[in-house]
Amino acid sequence: MQDSIATSFTRYFRFIIADTEERRRSCFHIRHQVYAEELGWENANSEGEECDEFDASAMHFLVQHKSSEHYAGTIRLVFPMSSSADGILPVEQHTGAGFYEGFAKPSTYLASQTAEVSRLAVSSRFRRRLFEQKGHFGIQTEGYPDISRAENSRIFPSIAIGLYLGALSVGLHLRLPIIFALMEARLQRRLAPLGLNFQQCGECIEFKGQRAPFQMELENLTQQLPGPIKSLYELIDEEIKGQLLGGVNYLRKLRRTVA
Repeated sequence: MQDSIATSFTRYFRFIIADTEERRRSCFHIRHQVYAEELGWENANSEGEECDEFDASAMHFLVQHKSSEHYAGTIRLVFPMSSSADGILPVEQHTGAGFYEGFAKPSTYLASQTAEVSRLAVSSRFRRRLFEQKGHFGIQTEGYPDISRAENSRIFPSIAIGLYLGALSVGLHLRLPIIFALMEARLQRRLAPLGLNFQQCGECIEFKGQRAPFQMELENLTQQLPGPIKSLYELIDEEIKGQLLGGVNYLRKLRRTVA
């Protein structure tokens, strides 16, 4: 990983908080493409949108390819609807009592103190099938002449990295002390060398494959990031600052609608 990953990412991509219905539905379209059409984890539907009951209490994010304006990927931060039992995060709903002793469940925190990062999806426009079989990142260059083949290996893995960094940056801006996730252990192993140190906090369960609950304390996040990743984080963080208020207000609007 080279130091230029940060400037290369921002040359070709931008990080967007989905603060309109149109952008939010773009997130659902990418998720449908990946989770329903490609992986078969969710049922396909005529609307071409994958969404669930937690989306009304989530901030959604996109990475957009600048020159084509195609959306390359999406991720979300789910917040508890309330501090009541019916406002628990997906990770706790799916794992139940399966948290390790000594690790607090999300529901033990105030609703304003935690969130769950989930629904990472990178569009097939930006992945090639061969690579996809081996991991979470990949690329398809056809139709994107502004990106040279020499830059592929550096640029396109950063789509998923950028999505995670952006979501965690929003968590820091909202002063969340901790973030939860339900993920495969192999994804956690890929993220750890990048300074994204999710710690397993519960037993593995069968949920579209073997997955376990993980948590990350955000207080020292930026100090843990290696140089090139920290540079990328700082550039994405600058993009977020001008969008955060609009994103928060849009989330409040959504939550009033379902309250």
